[in-house]
Amino acid sequence: MGLSANKALRAAMDKTFDKGQINMLRSVAHQQAVAAVCPGFAIDAKRFESEMNRIYYDANSKQKVVSRNKLNDLEKTASFGLGLSLGAQLAIAAYDEKAFCAAAGNERANSVGKHVIWAVDK
Repeated sequence: MGLSANKALRAAMDKTFDKGQINMLRSVAHQQAVAAVCPGFAIDAKRFESEMNRIYYDANSKQKVVSRNKLNDLEKTASFGLGLSLGAQLAIAAYDEKAFCAAAGNERANSVGKHVIWAVDK
C-alpha cells in the first residue's frame, strides 16, 4: 500500500516539486499520522512549519520567485500532496496499528534523517 501511495504522490507532484520536496511531504505526512494514531507522539509546530516552508525553495535552496497565482497553485499542490500522503499513512496504520506504532517507535529512536517534526520530550 505504501509503495502505491508513494508512486501516486510522485506522479501528482513531480511537475511542481523536486524529489527532496516530495520526500519531505511524505515524511511529514507519515509523522502526522503517527502522532494522530500512536500514544506518546506529538508534532512540533515550529518544525512542521520549517519543513513545509521548503516548498518555497528550489533544490539549490534558492527561494522561488513566483507570481501570486503560481504561489497559490504551489500551496494547493503541497496541500494536496500532504493530504494524499496522510490519508495513505492513516490507512496503513488502520491495517495494523500495533505494528505501525512499534515501527514509529523504532523510527523515532533512530531518527537521524531529515524532515523530523516530532516534538522532543524534555
